[in-house]
Amino acid sequence: MFRVALIFVLILPAIAVAESISLPLDQWKQIDRGQNVVELVPLTRWMQIFESAPDNSVSIRYPGGDQGMAWAEQLRDWLVSLGVASSRIILEPGSGKADVIVLRSQSGRPSQ
Repeated sequence: MFRVALIFVLILPAIAVAESISLPLDQWKQIDRGQNVVELVPLTRWMQIFESAPDNSVSIRYPGGDQGMAWAEQLRDWLVSLGVASSRIILEPGSGKADVIVLRSQSGRPSQ
């Protein structure tokens, strides 16, 4: 019984983190807009989980305003270049923080 509980304690946080990640603006700005995007470890791990569920869509929640929208569009473009169909991506304002963007995998295709 202890082993089962320990497995849930170790695995459950990893599953929750994989479905949703936050990318701070300062980390995104440090990326050399080329090969380093694919080296961003949280994004790479998230992509692996996302790709394993072909019916899921991705919600990109971004800070409001023009800068937040530009950042979300840039991230969407990179996801598309990495193989995510644009029809699976929805942009939503309201990440909750001015310097964070949140990617969330969700069941089903976007309704927009």
